[in-house]
Amino acid sequence: MNNKDFINAALQEIITPSHDFSIERIAYYFNANYRQTVNGEMLLYADFVKHVRLLHQVLKSVEIKIIAMVEEGDIVFSHHHVLALKHNGSKMHTQVMAQFTLQDAKIIQCDELTHLISGHDDDHDLGSRVN
Repeated sequence: MNNKDFINAALQEIITPSHDFSIERIAYYFNANYRQTVNGEMLLYADFVKHVRLLHQVLKSVEIKIIAMVEEGDIVFSHHHVLALKHNGSKMHTQVMAQFTLQDAKIIQCDELTHLISGHDDDHDLGSRVN
């Protein structure tokens, strides 16, 4: 599996609530020293686990549409849209620009810009929310 396929699989399996939340699956894709910056907010590995757990609690369904994905060595850049249906029935559409860095066959870092295209104003921080 190349790095682009690995990132795409991680996005689909970890973010999509159709897959059960699993700390073991997060650990399969993400290094224990993982750091993610989303719109200036820093998440460490434990924060990221909380973030994924929250997404699975809030979101009923998610569709990730890859617009473009480029691989250069251990760096993968993704431009994708996230279309989500929340358990409360509301919908949201988010545009994401993310640069992933891999080390030893795991994701160690992500620098991300997330923009809420449509949805409730309270969801503007859902890309980094942990509580």
